[in-house]
Amino acid sequence: MNEISGLTETDPKIHKETIFSILKNHTNYIIFFTPRSGSTWLTELAKNTGKMGTPHELLSGHFLNGEGADLGIPTRKMMGADDLDDYLLKVAEVSSSSNRVFGIELSKYDAEFAESTIEKAEYDTSKVPMFYLRRKNIVAQGISLYRSVVSSAWHSHSMDCAARDRYESVGYDAEQIRFWINHILNEYEAWFAEKFIQYGVKPIELYYEELEENPQQIIESMLKKLMSVLTELL
Repeated sequence: MNEISGLTETDPKIHKETIFSILKNHTNYIIFFTPRSGSTWLTELAKNTGKMGTPHELLSGHFLNGEGADLGIPTRKMMGADDLDDYLLKVAEVSSSSNRVFGIELSKYDAEFAESTIEKAEYDTSKVPMFYLRRKNIVAQGISLYRSVVSSAWHSHSMDCAARDRYESVGYDAEQIRFWINHILNEYEAWFAEKFIQYGVKPIELYYEELEENPQQIIESMLKKLMSVLTELL
């Protein structure tokens, strides 16, 4: 579960009025993702269209605890947001594109945080496209996650030389790789599968391998879906 500090609330919540406001005033979309699946790269591709907002992991501790400014979005503390409602309303504004499209990425831990803090209500998400970014090759994903954990080198498409060297120098450890493969399968894949069934969500599946092969095609398919929703809302 994501932990946050510095809030005025002892039991922080995102109230229904906040969610209703964002649903009303933005065209929204969600990207669920597993680790080492290209989520940061996908964020940059989306941002560069100028039409998809900047779908960062906005409910992660990284942003909520004031460590996200390096990614181009003001942090909660920089925006002077003392509660989650104020933060989410403000971050939706600053990370949306000029056409009012707002996107957010959710890891398993971000989704757990959202589930525990968003006030229960009847939300109409029928016009909220949902995507699920993962990898077909779980073994390669497990190796990549293991190397990132050991080297503290993440975001493959934007690593500097030092981070790249640390990442590449990590040796092969079959036991540890097996551990991280099982972590992906049990902590992420199985959890998301259960939650998608629980909430009746059928996300559009995206794969790292297809993103690597043809990033433009992936982003154009997402943009096409968003523009169709935007047209329906006009």
